[in-house]
Amino acid sequence: MAIQGSGAISMTDIVNEFGGSVPHSLSEYYRNGGAVPGNNTSVPTSGAISMSNFYNAVNEIQILISSNTTNYSLSNAFGSNWSTAVPKRLTINSGVTVGSSNTNPAMTIEGSMGGTLIVHNSGSIIGTGGSGSSSGTGGNGYNAVKTDQNGSITFYNNSGAAIYGGGGGGGKGGTGGQGGTGGQGGQGGNGSYQQSVGSVSYSATGVGSYANLHTSHGCPGSVSFSGGVAAPYNYGFTTFCQICRGSHTFASSGSQYQRRIRKGTYTHHGIAHCSGNFSQTGAGGGSGGTGGGGGGGGAGGNGRGYNQSQQNGSAGSAGSGGQAGGGGGNNGNSSGAGGQGGTGGTGGQGGTGGNGGGYGAQGGQGATGNQGLTGNQGNTGSNGNASNGNAGAGGSGGSGGSGGSGGGAAGYYIQNRHYMAFHNSGSVAGQ
Repeated sequence: MAIQGSGAISMTDIVNEFGGSVPHSLSEYYRNGGAVPGNNTSVPTSGAISMSNFYNAVNEIQILISSNTTNYSLSNAFGSNWSTAVPKRLTINSGVTVGSSNTNPAMTIEGSMGGTLIVHNSGSIIGTGGSGSSSGTGGNGYNAVKTDQNGSITFYNNSGAAIYGGGGGGGKGGTGGQGGTGGQGGQGGNGSYQQSVGSVSYSATGVGSYANLHTSHGCPGSVSFSGGVAAPYNYGFTTFCQICRGSHTFASSGSQYQRRIRKGTYTHHGIAHCSGNFSQTGAGGGSGGTGGGGGGGGAGGNGRGYNQSQQNGSAGSAGSGGQAGGGGGNNGNSSGAGGQGGTGGTGGQGGTGGNGGGYGAQGGQGATGNQGLTGNQGNTGSNGNASNGNAGAGGSGGSGGSGGSGGGAAGYYIQNRHYMAFHNSGSVAGQ
């Protein structure tokens, strides 16, 4: 406590403030002589000295913070006295805020301090909030107070005062899942049709009970018929088509004649125009479309800090639409066309970014991205004239979204708090 500023001063007053050795004399109380610190500028360093030189003298250097400030450095504030043995006292008035305009602590107590330090905080000391992330983990909050001086510090956080580390930034939301693949289109129905397979020309000459039949266009060189020369004449055209073109064929038309070339000898000529019954498998369905990509996760919100409000994370972006399925095949010949493949599912929406943390709180984790939608079913194949088309296949399910990123850590309200004797009657928040 300082010596009074008026009236009579006794040697006892000086001794009570600065101590000393018996017997006491004014000559042991020169400024910077070992007992009286250099902040008492009215006390001389040598020469004439009197009691009146000790008005308001105090055995410590006192600094008062009476208006808002940022990035406060105690070694800068105490200047050359920081490393001296003189006791030091810092007082922060009620209603005053010490904040940080960047990522540095709002208040730094540097190392290499001489003497002792007492801090009385009746205001607010607030660190910077961490940034929300658009790419991953949220940014960490920053510190309100950091001390590099280990020992000789007593810190009082008085009733109504506050020391808050910055809140952590929110993490990025997860990416939405990819949409499912569309189902394959159904196969078209089978078709049946008739088609010409060529003609069979034949001739027969003979007498008696048989005739030798000679043919062309893929038929055997000769076929014997019982019944004489008239036998081929009595056979239908379809018979010749089936003999020469296969059992699945029939005659679509034909002509024949017989004439006598001499007594008892006849010649027989004919031509059968052959067709066949055929079937055509329906065309295959088109492939399903690829699912759309998942939407990007939203950015996290900023943490609360000095002159910074707490922000919520932003919503993730919508997933993209799936691609259309491929068209089905078409074989013609009365068979059905294949169905078009189903459209791929829309990608899932990205997760919302995590909310920024309040004073001294960790940032929120980003939400998981939404699952992609199931691909659409493939279209039914067209009917053929012999059977109906098949139904298309169902689309596959969409994939799940990825998890969101974690929020940033809260800042310290006092980093290296174990370096000091801390007495708290106010509010603190942070690590």
